[in-house]
Amino acid sequence: MVGRAVVAVLKHPDITVNRYVEVAAFEVSQKEILASLEKVTGKTSKVEEVSSAEKRQIGEEKMAREPKGSKDMLNGGFKDLLQGTVFAGLDKHGPIENRQLELPECESLDEVTAKVLNGTYC
Repeated sequence: MVGRAVVAVLKHPDITVNRYVEVAAFEVSQKEILASLEKVTGKTSKVEEVSSAEKRQIGEEKMAREPKGSKDMLNGGFKDLLQGTVFAGLDKHGPIENRQLELPECESLDEVTAKVLNGTYC
């Protein structure tokens, strides 16, 4: 996806010059990812519902306690902070622009989930 997006940006300088361009292979929720994972594996998962704001707060609290630059910080607080930010959509600068850049339709979430699980998604 990244390679195709770079080519598309270079082909459309009239709409991409000097600004953020948002593209995505998927725009899905955590619940959609979980549903795909359960469908592909045939297994159900125990789910604990936590809001994005709560996840960010947990991450900030962990990071305040963990030594700066430590593995614990990266695998603990930073991971929680990142998850809370990404799934809240706070990392976005604007709308997804796949259509305007003439990028092809996205792959099937279930196909990608299966490839990730068997190690063939690159």
